Amino acid sequence: MAGGSTRPPPDSAVRGLVLGGIAASSGVAVGRALVLGNVRANVRRRSIEVSRVEEEIVRLYQAVDRARTSIVEVSASVRTPGVVEPSAILDAYLAMLSDPMLLTRVEERIRKELKCAEWAVLTAADEIAQMFTNSEHVDGYLLERRHDIEFVSERIARELMGAEVLSPFSFTEPTVIIAHDLSPADTAAMAKDPVLAFVTEVGTKTSHTAIMARALEIPAVVGATDALALIRSGDVIVVDGRRGEVIVNPNEVAIEEARTRAERHYAFARDLLAARNEPQVTLDGTPIVLKA
Repeated sequence: MAGGSTRPPPDSAVRGLVLGGIAASSGVAVGRALVLGNVRANVRRRSIEVSRVEEEIVRLYQAVDRARTSIVEVSASVRTPGVVEPSAILDAYLAMLSDPMLLTRVEERIRKELKCAEWAVLTAADEIAQMFTNSEHVDGYLLERRHDIEFVSERIARELMGAEVLSPFSFTEPTVIIAHDLSPADTAAMAKDPVLAFVTEVGTKTSHTAIMARALEIPAVVGATDALALIRSGDVIVVDGRRGEVIVNPNEVAIEEARTRAERHYAFARDLLAARNEPQVTLDGTPIVLKA
């Protein structure tokens, strides 16, 4: 079971509010919230002089290289024998970082519109993302690919902006992350930090971020509308990744119930892991082969 500090919240805090969402990754966690801001809102939108164009393009490709290096490092840190999802998803993001569809468009925005690299990256990404939603048949798969483009562009923008947004996570204790959305790379990076769970306002059960959370066994609820408006950093949060439920500043009874559910979940998971190498036979002794 995972749990952080549960000292009482400020008198002005919302208490006992239950937010519904999508159960993205099983498990129950109790801890203090850390609310992350929107990277896109912090991106500088400035024009450049013609004489600065080549310099700005150099900045762009240096940022792409740094983004690639950081994702490679994250991918290496979460590789587990027999678990392919984290590395496969991150490998796809590495490929997208080299995709000429994105980088050529970014260069054009720098050269023709004299936009700084950060602004050009987001503009180009928005254009590509719009191509997915302009289709006559917009389904969940296309919407997720739009998110992938947005995640990759934000990663490059963060590298371009440097220290001011490069490390958006600051942990002083086990933490529940609250965000509008999280990329699979950021989710994977949390595996080595004291992150108890995460909650996002958008996302689906089949999104890359949700798949990553399940592979890393981090409890998660996605699609929790208005989470950023209703949760503040420091609030005590219960995240129930099985029910798809988030409780803000619960009372002690609700906290103890959550911890009991967490113990049951982890005991069940431990039993499954302990039995995974046992012979595959039915109760009457007939051998079977499990392939999924």
